[in-house]
Amino acid sequence: MAAGPEAAAPPPGTRARQTISSVLVQPYDHSTSMAAPSSRAAAPGASPLEPIEEWPYLDQTVLRTSRSHKVCLTCHWFRHHAGPNCVPLLTCQLRQGLIAHGEHITHRCPSWTEDLLRQRGWAPEVA
Repeated sequence: MAAGPEAAAPPPGTRARQTISSVLVQPYDHSTSMAAPSSRAAAPGASPLEPIEEWPYLDQTVLRTSRSHKVCLTCHWFRHHAGPNCVPLLTCQLRQGLIAHGEHITHRCPSWTEDLLRQRGWAPEVA
């Protein structure tokens, strides 16, 4: 059976299989993230285009201990990236800082925000 324009239409409720001749894959550029500006951005030498691997770790002056579901892992601004040697880097996009492993499940910052996916549902801009 040919998969060209002359092929018969697929039965209702099924998808037609399409052949893709070429796929362009571009790596994600971390330097163009849409993170909110932080207080660090105004510091000398800090750049919004600074690679994530060079962000400073958030310390106890920013992170608070939390015993509820309001921890970094459930925050809207929490992200994880593959760092050097495929070691995951845990980040806060709002504060533009790294989070030490383990602290993302036991700490939060004062700017904790509920994940918009859970708050509004999938693709709220379509509604």
